Amino acid sequence: LGTGVVIDPRGYVITNYHVVEDVSEIEARVSDGERFSARIIAEDRRNDLAVLKIASNRTLPLLPLRGAG
Repeated sequence: LGTGVVIDPRGYVITNYHVVEDVSEIEARVSDGERFSARIIAEDRRNDLAVLKIASNRTLPLLPLRGAG
């Protein structure tokens, strides 16, 4: 059980690595309650980060990120 943030409307999510470490199946629930299966795309154990990809055919709401400066 953990939290994450959708960073791309195609379903890319940033979460903590410890949330998905040693997990065989990942289920993500978005803010409207819909549930999706997800898979790990990238991980960084040292910084405790993971990037997931939600399996969805729809555009997902996201948290817009701003560049530095």
